[in-house]
Order: sequence, then structure tokens, then C-alpha cells
Amino acid sequence: MAQQLTDEEMYEKGVKILLQDGWTKEEIKRLQDYQVRTTAEIDLWDDTDIEQIKQGTHEIFSLFDDDDDEDEDEQVQINKTAEAKELCSGIFWIITENRTLGDYKLLMFDIPCDMDGNHRGTHKMPLNAKSGDTYNHKLVWENEIKGNSEHLPYNKKEYNYYPRGRVEIANKKATIFLNPNIHVDKIIDDIKLGFGLNQDNIPEIRVVVDGTTHYQCFIDKER
Repeated sequence: MAQQLTDEEMYEKGVKILLQDGWTKEEIKRLQDYQVRTTAEIDLWDDTDIEQIKQGTHEIFSLFDDDDDEDEDEQVQINKTAEAKELCSGIFWIITENRTLGDYKLLMFDIPCDMDGNHRGTHKMPLNAKSGDTYNHKLVWENEIKGNSEHLPYNKKEYNYYPRGRVEIANKKATIFLNPNIHVDKIIDDIKLGFGLNQDNIPEIRVVVDGTTHYQCFIDKER
């Protein structure tokens, strides 16, 4: 019985075949880029496709280069916006009825502070946690959201229905605590943006996933 090759061994074998067929390493790199960007099978390529791929002139490269430029422009804009936002600690919810998180709203209550977590005294509501230096999810929901028509329709839910988390800042380090279901790059980027978490404002940013019952939400309870 023939031994099955691993993906790495298959890759190395493919590279050797291409090199034997006269492909240069640079041309093979372009081929890898092409395969990453498409689902086209090599058997369907004609001689023109192959030559354009080897030269890096195939239309697929220009299409994705444009997308890359747009992504870079968008990231620059995000960075500029984050820089304009002052550093904050606080609490947040991800308001969504979709467990796949395809559509959501970041609902946050922030507390402007310095890199050591000292409040600047410009927060909009009294700090109601037992510690006296941050917000309590349950109390904020009951006092500011539940029954408030500005927060329709989600104001009819309980405070622990939606995925939630908090941002704590101390000793020049920001920590994002959140429910495992919202440990998603786009959501984390939105949280960083909303709370002004960037390298200009604070040198260290970390994310801690809290899978305890404390942060459970409707997604956990539906499983």
C-alpha cells in the first residue's frame, strides 16, 4: 500500500516538478499567489494563462492589487480615527440577533483615562461598579438601556442576553475581556477603535477570552 504524502511533501514535490519544467522560483511564487486568490484548477489553464501567471501580468493580480490598496487605505483611515479617539476604559455589548455575527452594533460606555487607568473626570455617567472606578454591566443596562426608547428594540432584553465584555487599563497596559463568541478580528478592531486603543495611546494591548458563566450570552445558551 502506497504511503500517503503530507501536504508539505506534496507541496515540495510540486515545486520540484515545476523547477524541472523550467519555472524559476519567482515564477513559482507568482503561481502560489494566483492559487491563493482563485479557485481555478491548473488543468483548466491554457498556455496564455500559464505564461501570464509566470510573468505576473495575469488580470487577477491587478484586481487583487486594487483590493489590497483599498484595504490599506481603509486601515490608514481606521488608524487615524483611533488616534483621534482618546484612551478609554469601560464596558460594551455586541448587539446582534445573529449568532454568526454577520450584523452587529457595538454598544459601549467609555471612561476617558490615562495609561495608568486614572480617570480624566469627563465620563458621562456616575461610575456604579463596587470598585467605584468603572461601570457594572447589570446596573448600566437597568438604568440606561432597559425601557429607554432610544435603545429599541434590544432594550427589552436582559443585560446578559447579548455578548459583552469590558476594557481595563492599568500600568500602561489595556486588557479587553470578552465572551468567546465575539473573539473575532473585526469586532476586536471595532472595540479598539471605540476605546482609543492604539500604540500611540498605550504601548500594550491584550485580549483575554472569558469563557466562564459570568460572560455567557444567548449564543452559549442555545448550544
